[in-house]
Amino acid sequence: MCSCSEEPEISTGTIIGTVNSSDNGTEALSGVSVTIKETGTSSSTGTDGSFKFSNLKPGAYTLSFVKSGYTSDSRNVSVVAGKESRVDIQLGKVVEKAEISVSPRSIDFGTTHSELSVTISNGGKASAEWSVDLGDNHWLSVSQTSGTILPGKSQSVTFKADRGKVAEQKSVVVNLHADGNIIPLTVTCSPEKKASEMSVAPAELDFGTDASTLDVTIRNTGNADLDWTAVKPLPEEISLSAEEGKVASGGDMIVKVTLDRAKIKTAFSSSFSLSDGTRTYAVGVKAQAKGDVPGGGDIAVSSGLYAYFPFDGNLKNLTENEITGYGNPEPSFVDGLVSGLKAASFSPTDKSSFVISQGLVDGKEMTVSFWAKDISEGNIYHVVSSNTANSKDGVMMVLRFEDGHLKYIIDRYKINYEYAKSGNLTHSKINDGAWHHIALVSDYEKTKYTCATIRLYVDGELMDTLTEEINHFSELEVEKKHFGTGTRFVMGGDNVPNMKIANFRVYDARCLAASEIKEIFQKKQ
Repeated sequence: MCSCSEEPEISTGTIIGTVNSSDNGTEALSGVSVTIKETGTSSSTGTDGSFKFSNLKPGAYTLSFVKSGYTSDSRNVSVVAGKESRVDIQLGKVVEKAEISVSPRSIDFGTTHSELSVTISNGGKASAEWSVDLGDNHWLSVSQTSGTILPGKSQSVTFKADRGKVAEQKSVVVNLHADGNIIPLTVTCSPEKKASEMSVAPAELDFGTDASTLDVTIRNTGNADLDWTAVKPLPEEISLSAEEGKVASGGDMIVKVTLDRAKIKTAFSSSFSLSDGTRTYAVGVKAQAKGDVPGGGDIAVSSGLYAYFPFDGNLKNLTENEITGYGNPEPSFVDGLVSGLKAASFSPTDKSSFVISQGLVDGKEMTVSFWAKDISEGNIYHVVSSNTANSKDGVMMVLRFEDGHLKYIIDRYKINYEYAKSGNLTHSKINDGAWHHIALVSDYEKTKYTCATIRLYVDGELMDTLTEEINHFSELEVEKKHFGTGTRFVMGGDNVPNMKIANFRVYDARCLAASEIKEIFQKKQ
């Protein structure tokens, strides 16, 4: 008897191959990532460009070939048990190209312009040489006839028209050559026309509360002399240093505008006009009347000022609005912000307060401004809602100093039930023994529905901005037109901190601009 053993059956196959460059078909490419899509198995080609995958189950496979700087490719291959399946492939290099564009594609010198520019841009990934062919157009020149533009960059090229050589209408096409392409540009020029061009600046003069004379500049940007006149009659409060004049081409003339402040009793707004015989240019004029500010001077930013209590030894309101306040008990008066002036001093010992028998802040927009010093923890002021006027729960708005920060809440629900969840305003230190100007600018439903946006300024600088969702303060008002109906404004009172307050202002229907708040701060009002 004899025994023999059978050779084991081979159940897997192999994929082999090479990767070459398509530039010459023979250069082996090393470092090509070869991946079998179905298995995720990857390999890299060697220095001879070869690769190999062994022990593959019979079936159909897809190979992907990837190398930086070369175009990717793929091949399908079938694996047979016990066999080698060969895949040879060539990869071509990625060709980076420039992408040249010109803007604008047409330029018109009209009757006055002598220089106009176009921008050449390269949105591709390769540099490009460019040149401009002006043809036989001897009246036309260019600041740069050729150049190189890098990927992602732009260049400005200025075309110049020699108007002495333009006796008739010109409309020509010049060619820009770039990256093997021709980009046509249309250039148009008309014979020079002599005409003046008047401009007036500024369009509005703001005399504020102090200025009496401001300048208006009349400029001639045309190519002929400009004759101008003031349109009569002028407002009786206004006079001009000149009511007519001549301005040469490219020149300007300053006219002094004088405001007769003796004729201004309230806020003033008017205008006057200047004409070149064809067009009329209006210049607005506004000013504020002088106010009664402690220490002399004028009231800064008086427009829309609803109430102004300087606390200069009394509780007098300097606006013409019939808003009065009283102490309950009255705060004492100490040296104030400016030498010679006083400020109100509040104390938790006697629970001193300043009370106004109305809410003060019932509009959709408001600004509260004041100076503070030596402030400790407690409620600076609060507003009582009409819904529960005689109840502690009636507080609908509160400004508090707590843990070194101001805290401003304008939602009755949050004040009573979610006070701890309301965040502090971020700002610089204000309890350092110095006077600091504080301004709160807020609106209701202007920025976002059922929300109030609060901006805090300290010493003329914006410190923080918050937008918070709030309940409507007056649930009984279906239309929900404003913050709520307040019945009482209280500065100090219960939970009053130690604090000195000066120049307390309220703008009930105005959100002051940052520049206006800066002005109040700089004038120490």
